Amino acid sequence: MDRSIYTMMNAAISTSERHSITANNLANSSTSGFRSQISMSKSVEIKGPTFLTRSLSTNITTKNSDLPGAINYSGRDLDVAIMNDGWLSVKLKNGIEGYTKNGHITIDEEGKLRIKNYILLGSDGNEIEIPPGSKLTISEDGIISALSAGEPSKSIVPIGKLKLVKAKTNEFNLSNDGIFTTFKNKKLIEDASVKLIPKSFEESNVQAVDAMIKIINDARNFEIHMKVISDISENSRISNQLLSINQV
Repeated sequence: MDRSIYTMMNAAISTSERHSITANNLANSSTSGFRSQISMSKSVEIKGPTFLTRSLSTNITTKNSDLPGAINYSGRDLDVAIMNDGWLSVKLKNGIEGYTKNGHITIDEEGKLRIKNYILLGSDGNEIEIPPGSKLTISEDGIISALSAGEPSKSIVPIGKLKLVKAKTNEFNLSNDGIFTTFKNKKLIEDASVKLIPKSFEESNVQAVDAMIKIINDARNFEIHMKVISDISENSRISNQLLSINQV
């Protein structure tokens, strides 16, 4: 009976971990450029002095979906959608270079371009200096142009270029804050073939309905595993009582 308990507990743990991944996907269903995580597991045979009659399921590293999200036109000058396998480059808090599909760019109090809480990097790998009070536009090549307040439209000048890189999601690790990093934190080189869609943004590729169905199924499976463990424990208790009666 103890073997059955270990088998069911292993299944419950795997279900719980899969549930957490799906819940995180659902929580980011409205996050621009989010790539959903896919839970992966494998069967491991239990080796021992007897026949190989049992297998346990164990979760292995997750991967991220390559499916693109829908492109929405926002009309906002600082919104960009990154085409195909392109990514924006940001500087993480520990100085490491990170990559994101989130194209909702903002300007902070210090005049720096940011994605969420991370500084957006230029093609030279450094921060882009924004003239105070200027109006920005971004081209499909990632070139940022600025128009100073009160100046005519013909006075617009380029002030920098976004660092755009190209890579598949399986070349990345997903950090806890939703930003991708390369294996061994290797910096990617700029790729001029990456194009942007200005004044637009890419939605999350999470299918909310599908994620909800998975959460419900995982919750039910977890309850079944717990019920089986409870039944095994009760059967063990009754068996011990019967053995005690026979010994008397």
